[in-house]
Amino acid sequence: TGGGGTTGQSDEWCYFVSRRIDAAGIATPLVRPILRSPDPEQVVSTPITFQFSSVRGLVASLQLEYILQFSTLPSFPGTNQTVTMTPFIELTEAGGQTVSSPLTDMTTVSGIFPGATIIYWRVGARNPEDSPGPVADQSGRRYIFSGVRRFQRPTIPPGPGG
Repeated sequence: TGGGGTTGQSDEWCYFVSRRIDAAGIATPLVRPILRSPDPEQVVSTPITFQFSSVRGLVASLQLEYILQFSTLPSFPGTNQTVTMTPFIELTEAGGQTVSSPLTDMTTVSGIFPGATIIYWRVGARNPEDSPGPVADQSGRRYIFSGVRRFQRPTIPPGPGG
């Protein structure tokens, strides 16, 4: 943005992959969130908060919207194999500081991926004021996504007679 974006950082460029069409609005350059917890391969057997780094730049007043995505595949296809949780807004954490998601129960999560013991997760970040914003992923959501990490759920033993 050469200093003309909403973060006020100079000498940074932000590129969005899209067809060449005119677009009016702002596009906030954001770094990718860095995943912090749960650790890779950790067994998650109780409700937890997912933790990752804030992507806030120098503008302290910028509100950021984050989403958690879960999948049985590391590619996060836009089919029934990717679940996107409700977005949440974060208003205060400085760039690089830890942000925690709402408490999430991955042991059941309303039946998400029943029977799957390996779950992949990632976090998306965006400025909700951006238009059009980052390029859309396979599900049509416009976020800057973190890398991918996986965790394990405990194997549920078969019930009586099963």
